[in-house]
Amino acid sequence: MSLNTRTVVMARDLTKQERATLQNKGKRVRSSKIAVDAVAFIVNNQNSCSKLTLKEIADILTGRTANWNDLEPSNLGEISIIFDDKGSSLVTYLRDSLLNGESLGANVYAQGSPQKVFETVRDNPNAIGVIGVSWLTSDLGSADYNPEQATPAQAAKDSSFAKEMLNDKPVEGSALTQKVKSLYIYNEKEGKAFRPYQQNIFDGTYPLFRQIYMITTGVSGSLESGFYAFVTGDIGQKIILKTGILPARVNIQMVELGSNE
Repeated sequence: MSLNTRTVVMARDLTKQERATLQNKGKRVRSSKIAVDAVAFIVNNQNSCSKLTLKEIADILTGRTANWNDLEPSNLGEISIIFDDKGSSLVTYLRDSLLNGESLGANVYAQGSPQKVFETVRDNPNAIGVIGVSWLTSDLGSADYNPEQATPAQAAKDSSFAKEMLNDKPVEGSALTQKVKSLYIYNEKEGKAFRPYQQNIFDGTYPLFRQIYMITTGVSGSLESGFYAFVTGDIGQKIILKTGILPARVNIQMVELGSNE
């Protein structure tokens, strides 16, 4: 074990054994939950499917349901399930939480990156993508946004975004992009389906979510230690809020809408 990597972000905290191993090698370990991420299922805007149950998702992932017509009347044909990587943390989460360790079906494909998942679903009506909700936010331009090719209007928006992060005022959450459709997922306890909006992640009504941790062994004064302090601090948490996922520390601001009645 080289221990060259000093800071990681992952979908679980260290185990006691992992923490002890690092400490025995003289490493000071710090970890903190930084966010709650929703696992979103997305389809092309031309796809009529709008809602799935957890059982339907499990059947799709394992290949027991292989055709869109098995879910509802459709001429889209075979379902193509798109992940970023078959060994990704999303696959591990779904295998552990929904599939009881069962293998993925033959209709599951890896595209190499979340951006490729987004693009594949955007361009293919028969595809269903599995992606972290932060890739679907309109505030950050969604997965097809490239800051190096930003238009003047986008650059101005980026500057405004930076100013918003650096003041002491509360920030608004993010809206989901309209370039693909995020599916409603049925919550049996609530008796209805929910999309991966931040409010639904916050109150737990959206049923597919996971805890995100940052872990560092960086020494005080190092770049790694400074980045850890930034992400877990106020500005870092505000930036996380703008990505569409839920920061670990949330300042709730209730807004009451008026009524015309």
